[in-house]
Formats: sequence, structure tokens, C-alpha cells
Amino acid sequence: MTKKEFLILFENLNTLSSLRGANFAYCIAKNIKKMEPEVEAIVSAITPSERYKEYDKERIKLLKEKAKKDEEGNPVTKKENGIECFVLEGDRKELDDLIEKYNDAIEERKKQVEEYLKMLESNIEFDFHKIKVEEIPTDISVEEMLKIKDIIDD
Repeated sequence: MTKKEFLILFENLNTLSSLRGANFAYCIAKNIKKMEPEVEAIVSAITPSERYKEYDKERIKLLKEKAKKDEEGNPVTKKENGIECFVLEGDRKELDDLIEKYNDAIEERKKQVEEYLKMLESNIEFDFHKIKVEEIPTDISVEEMLKIKDIIDD
């Protein structure tokens, strides 16, 4: 299982709280608790540096200032590739200067993201607490069953 699949399984296990059954609930809870330290370690690998956070805060402030404003004085935004972006007015000199000032942090962040994405594709060995098929609640849906397929002992 890749680390990406591991994170998805963790998220999936956290969505099953409505299903009943003592043994089932115990298995889900035990796996969640057991997985938490590994999940925290994976997630911490993508936490930006303080310098990058400083840059991002200044960048957003500057973009809000430079953004075209609507009739109520709020920054105008548009979607580009599914991401909400500010519509800028005027030149980009201040933004370019900010990028130059924090270039080291920006480059470090790019490398960090690249390494994180590679790390997500690497395999993880983990000893899951397995659940027996007969302990799975009878009212489980196919969608929910697919979420736990990796921890079923069949």
C-alpha cells in the first residue's frame, strides 16, 4: 500500500462512525488510533516553513490590495483551473519584488512539494488490526465496504 492509499484509508475509516457493532467499532477505532502517528508524520512533511508562511501571508495581503474591487469594495476573483484567483489591476512590480525577496523560500517549498508527492507514492508497511467478515455490520453499503477492504480478514 502506498502512503497516499494509507492516508485515504485513514480518511475513510473516520467516515464510518454511523455503523454499529462493538467488534466492528473496536476494529475501526483501534486502526485509527494506531494510524494517527504515521498520518501525522506524513502530513508534517508538507508543512511549509515559517519563511514560506511569511511570504504567503504578505502575498495574499498584497494581492488583496492590488485586486480589482467590486462595487462593495471586495476583491474580485475568478476560477482558473479550479482555483479561486484574484483579478489584478495595474502592474505586478510589487508582487515581482515580493517573489524575488522570498525566492529562496519559494524554491524550497517547490522542492518540498515535489518530494512530498514522491513520498506519497512510496510504499508503507503497516500491521492493521483486521476485522472478520462476520463482524462487519449487516447494514454496510457497498461504498462503505470498499472503504474498509484493506482491513478485512477474509
